[in-house]
Amino acid sequence: MLSKFTDWLEFHIEVLERKKLPFFIWSFGIVMACIGIIAYENLVTKLYNSIFSKLIVDNIDLLRHGLWIVPLVILLFFWEVGLAQHKKNINKMFF
Repeated sequence: MLSKFTDWLEFHIEVLERKKLPFFIWSFGIVMACIGIIAYENLVTKLYNSIFSKLIVDNIDLLRHGLWIVPLVILLFFWEVGLAQHKKNINKMFF
């Protein structure tokens, strides 16, 4: 079992050493998810300070879920893009 995992890990390390784009896509996704948290918080704060304060107070239970949904969606998007590029690199290199 452990030998299969190490073979899998060595294979993917070899691919990622030659083709680094998926790593950069995944790293960019993590950074964008962090920025998404900050941007979402700033957007809700600005809307609260404008004419939408009553609407935000009434729906705060729904809006607080955006603090984890927004970064999760961003992270999953970049994860899928990076994974597609990673699969394409594997096919180019070995098949």
